[in-house]
Amino acid sequence: MESNGESWLKKYYPVEADTLINDSDIECVQHSLNKWRGLTKNILRKYGLVANGCVIEDDRFVFYVDSSSCALCQKYIEKRNTCIGCPLFKQLGKPCEASSDSPYTVFRREANPLPMIDALEKTLMALTIDRKEDGNE
Repeated sequence: MESNGESWLKKYYPVEADTLINDSDIECVQHSLNKWRGLTKNILRKYGLVANGCVIEDDRFVFYVDSSSCALCQKYIEKRNTCIGCPLFKQLGKPCEASSDSPYTVFRREANPLPMIDALEKTLMALTIDRKEDGNE
């Protein structure tokens, strides 16, 4: 029988982040956004999971919400050794964990994914607009 954590993974993290390193920024943001939407308190409660710092867990499951599970981090930090080119960095004007009010820092401290969801939605919108302006619909 499938655990609650495995069910959560199927819906909110169906492929490993590092498999997207050669994909478009839009695809990486969509992957990240799907994961972060699955980290809201209501969704975690539905699956019987809790957030504890950067870990999502129950008694049979552990998932790390860190650079290893972020398609953008995998593409920019792991592959290029910097987050400067990352579209989320561009949107925020700084790394997502740079200060106490940065989205990732807020999540680690308060288990609140909403600032990251908001930042990723704005990033996706900006990328989509850029793509349309470049004629690459």
